[in-house]
Amino acid sequence: MADRFLTGVVWTDENGYARVPLPPYLRRTAPKFRFELIPERPHIRARLVADLPADELTIYTDVPHAKVAWTAIPLRLHGTPIPTKERRGR
Repeated sequence: MADRFLTGVVWTDENGYARVPLPPYLRRTAPKFRFELIPERPHIRARLVADLPADELTIYTDVPHAKVAWTAIPLRLHGTPIPTKERRGR
């Protein structure tokens, strides 16, 4: 798992919040992660409200019922991304 990233898509609720449950072993695979959030529409702002160690992401958007793609990228101890098989091939 330490050489892979997790991705997904989530819809926010009527208040603009979405929870993404993460596998409980995720924290053991890498000490830090960088999270990327990409809303479906460019005028929507998304931000991460809570992340690990809660074993879930809480995402907030300024618009309710928004679709957001998310990515969790494992980082090395000094903060650079761990290379993934997909990225090495590029």
